[in-house]
Amino acid sequence: MYPISRAPNLNQSQRSESNLESDKAKESQDSRDFLTGYKAHLTTPGGSVKAGVLHIRTANGQDQLVRDRAYHLRSRKGAHFGEAASFLKEKFATAYEGKVSPQKYKALTDALDKYLTNRNQQLGTKTFVNLVNAFEIATLEHSTLKAAGGKAFDAETSVMLAGSNADQAFDGVKASVQVRIREQAEGSGEIQILPRIRSNVHAENKRQGLIKAFDLKPDDVKPLEPGAASDAYMFKGEVVTSPRSFRELTVLNEKTLKRGEFAVAMVDTEMPHVAKPKAFILRVKQYVDSQISHRGGDGKAVRVSGPDSQAFEVPASKLKEFLKAQPSGAVVEQLAVKMPAGAAKNIREVFKENPLSETEFRQVASGLYDALGEMHQAGLLHHDIKPANATFDRETGAVMLVDLGSTVALNENQKTTDYSPGSALFSPPMLQQGASTDLSGSKHTLVHGVETDRYGFAITLMNALAPSLEIVHSKNSFATENAFGTALNGIATAPDDGDSAVEIYLEALRELAAKEPDPVSLDLNGKSEEEAAKAKVEAAPAKATLAELDESFKRIPDAKKILDTALRSGVEGGKGDVAWSKLKQLLPK
Repeated sequence: MYPISRAPNLNQSQRSESNLESDKAKESQDSRDFLTGYKAHLTTPGGSVKAGVLHIRTANGQDQLVRDRAYHLRSRKGAHFGEAASFLKEKFATAYEGKVSPQKYKALTDALDKYLTNRNQQLGTKTFVNLVNAFEIATLEHSTLKAAGGKAFDAETSVMLAGSNADQAFDGVKASVQVRIREQAEGSGEIQILPRIRSNVHAENKRQGLIKAFDLKPDDVKPLEPGAASDAYMFKGEVVTSPRSFRELTVLNEKTLKRGEFAVAMVDTEMPHVAKPKAFILRVKQYVDSQISHRGGDGKAVRVSGPDSQAFEVPASKLKEFLKAQPSGAVVEQLAVKMPAGAAKNIREVFKENPLSETEFRQVASGLYDALGEMHQAGLLHHDIKPANATFDRETGAVMLVDLGSTVALNENQKTTDYSPGSALFSPPMLQQGASTDLSGSKHTLVHGVETDRYGFAITLMNALAPSLEIVHSKNSFATENAFGTALNGIATAPDDGDSAVEIYLEALRELAAKEPDPVSLDLNGKSEEEAAKAKVEAAPAKATLAELDESFKRIPDAKKILDTALRSGVEGGKGDVAWSKLKQLLPK
């Protein structure tokens, strides 16, 4: 027999007077102590559990929790089986709700309800001990993750952050779990995958998730221009990016931690000109499978089985610790990443509004130069340098490199073979053409390094001086990439002084502009006229680019010299390194 006490429930006003949070915490700990204490009472020194069924008996005015060796003793005098089950259910709720993940709490309590229904509200001692053990393990896992730096979100918020409908908080998690853990317990059933959610609904659900997760007002969260595979939002001076579909979530492992925002976060050095992640929103998933009872009313074992999933906000500085704290078999996925916002507009948006002034051009060039220096010194390659991937504040001159999703860690030789196509106009043509696929389906490229980012930096400066350059590529990408590839090869053998590098690219643009045929030489038939009209359309942006570059070179002293040196830095090897060092002397401190 085990004496019990039924503490009076304080109403809300009474709780407020005696510190609500303190009272709840004490009630929770008292209930947990009671359950673990009674579990110890039922366990022999050898570790086995004393068999029986639990009921409450009142003797001499004292309620006692009693273990009886027989089941179905409905007529036993003074024995209250249903009352014992209700009492212990309340103890479980008080002790563990909020102390374990919402899905695991629901799975365990649902299993208990099923068991009690099947067994006529009679709770067996072994099942009770199994439940206490399951809750204690879940509590330890949950508290370890939180102690490792994770701010836990509730079930509804977790699902919304993944883009699912909040009304399907539990069913949505269960349906969207991808079967990555092969060991499924016998009889656990199949896991179904939710159909693809429409992107606009998906994005709105994530927006609502952010509002709920960070206690924001709807107007505080502003959608930004989405990337190729992610949605972006701004609030309170921070930017949050998130994969567009839950089917595209990144699973954290040894490989992915060397790529993207994770690679940047794992570096301890400060990067003032880089939008280094501040925190990650991660989803921890486990396939829960444990048997709480071998006997049920329907003749089947009562199991706790199914997906367990919860989202955490983890500071970037705590990422390593958080991952080490993961329970065995857990799958960790990235739902979103929080970064400093930088300016509201990227460089592309800025120069399309108004041409850059001399001061602004130098600020952009200097800011990007510093940003790349910070990344390369940290052993990282951005892999997608372009005007849209850096912000610029016209008032302060501040530049910040953003969109780190293509970033890779360089090896000890400052090289990589990781494939990342980048953006065609701003990526070296040979890198675009050098991708190959092996028998395993993995993509490989030529060995490359920091010259890849430096090339993107140079073409970004050219685009900032001549906004029509992007249109040249969009009208005839194949011809532009061929022309620029030839130009880059030409720089490798060009003299080290003067402005010959710029002249090589200007000549490439002149060739593109010269594709417009002479009207006098046209054969006047329909096909030739159509071809002439098409060639004229393709040639026009190249002509506009040449005019814009000529005007910028006249308006901004040293712009041609800065661009020439930047183009030379995109060449692999010592020649590129020398040009990169010289460039620093041309830019403002």
